[in-house]
Formats: sequence, structure tokens, C-alpha cells
Amino acid sequence: MLKHNVYFEGKVQSIGFERNGRRQTAGVIDSGEFHFGTDAAERMTVVSGELLIKLDGASEWKSYPAGTSFEVAAKSGFDVRADLLARPSESVNFPATKSTSLVSSAM
Repeated sequence: MLKHNVYFEGKVQSIGFERNGRRQTAGVIDSGEFHFGTDAAERMTVVSGELLIKLDGASEWKSYPAGTSFEVAAKSGFDVRADLLARPSESVNFPATKSTSLVSSAM
């Protein structure tokens, strides 16, 4: 069965499903900056666009373009910034026309 998830007033949405006993989601992140927590360890793969990620406890943002993955530990979290032109040190007004898609898998 598919489960539709909506976060941050609709700016982040995903479809969750289970395959071969593993939970997965496919999601879209609109331009903006968001924080997510995790219960289980997760691997995120950027399918299109680019994400800037700062894991809990990290001091710097790291860029993940399409085709790359990052992992988040269980009982942890991360900040995500989705905007192709944004840099972490800039103050940016995010237009609502860009989005990034990703796939998340429980590890």
C-alpha cells in the first residue's frame, strides 16, 4: 500500500511503500530549508536537482547533486536546503519554481 506524506505546508512530499521487506520513499523537496529527524538509519539518493545537507552535529553543509547518496544515522537528523543556486553562507529568497527529487531507503 502507498502512503502519501506531506511536510512543511506541502513543500516536501513523499510516497512511502514497502518492497522486499524494506521501507522506501520517493519524494520531492521544493526550494527552501528544512530539518528532518530519523528513527531508523536511512540512505538518501538524489535523483534530480541538488541538495545541500548538514547532518546533526556537523558544522558545514555538503552538496549532493543528482546521482549521489548520503546516509543519516538512526535517532539523528539533518538540515536540507534545496535550491540549485543557493550556498549555505548566502541569505537567499527561495523561488517556488525549483524542486529536487530523492529516494530514501531504510538501512
